[in-house]
Amino acid sequence: MPRWRIGCSSCDVSAWVGPLESAGGRDESTEHDAWCESCQRGSRIAGAAGSCPSCGASLTTGAPRFAEIYGALQNLAAVLAAWDGDDDPLHDLLPERPRFLTDLDPPNLMPEDDAETRAALALLASGLYADARERLERLAPARDEARLWRALAIAAERRGDLGRADDALTRALERGESSEIRLERGALRARRGQLAAARGDLALAGDRFEARWNRAALSLIEAVGAAPGLPDPAIMGAARRDAHGTSGEWCDPTIGRLLWSLLIERADPGALAAGEAPAATARVTRDSDALTLRAAEVS
Repeated sequence: MPRWRIGCSSCDVSAWVGPLESAGGRDESTEHDAWCESCQRGSRIAGAAGSCPSCGASLTTGAPRFAEIYGALQNLAAVLAAWDGDDDPLHDLLPERPRFLTDLDPPNLMPEDDAETRAALALLASGLYADARERLERLAPARDEARLWRALAIAAERRGDLGRADDALTRALERGESSEIRLERGALRARRGQLAAARGDLALAGDRFEARWNRAALSLIEAVGAAPGLPDPAIMGAARRDAHGTSGEWCDPTIGRLLWSLLIERADPGALAAGEAPAATARVTRDSDALTLRAAEVS
């Protein structure tokens, strides 16, 4: 039984739906990640059926039931406009796939949390990042708990202060080793172009999908930035294995799509100014060889 990932491309909140993965493969007879299509919350349940603990609605553990008809009509209108010479609507709809994945879901409340901690984490969960950060800047140093340092890092990153987010994640790791925090700091550092530092964190980020993808993406980005032409097929093969193959969903990140984007950026210096492209791709002489791009289509 397959798994689905539901995510918001704007705020990075996401959840998995389907049977849990284990070291030996999927085990469809035990726990499932589930999604409530009523109140839009994720849950983990025993078995393949259950009710939402928040609103009581039936949980989805397989293919999502929702149908975004309005979105499909927007896509159709954008394609028709592009055929007519106006590609702006299509450009707005095409996904900007992240190079590095992370998990910016706020920490869960704990029964022993006091009112001040609950208020700060509630603001963070509600998307009020500036207010949450203001409270957490006081709470995290005073309590010196890894969970509150991580919460502060999330608030700072949501507000675009990547340096403060990195510092807060470092303080969280000083409280104890965590693959979750390694994943977040590794992805953050990779986005900032600190590839060597990111590699060290991602090596300790565990085996969840985001960690595997980030390691694969990092190896491919470094390979494209190291020499002209296509990367060594062995590097691309290893990256695909780490990322668990390809995807038929047009909006999902894949090694092939990432490779194509990196080669386009390498051929067009202006593209490096937009998005998350690390500086590594700028170190190679621009390779505008059409044969390289053509080869990437089938690699």
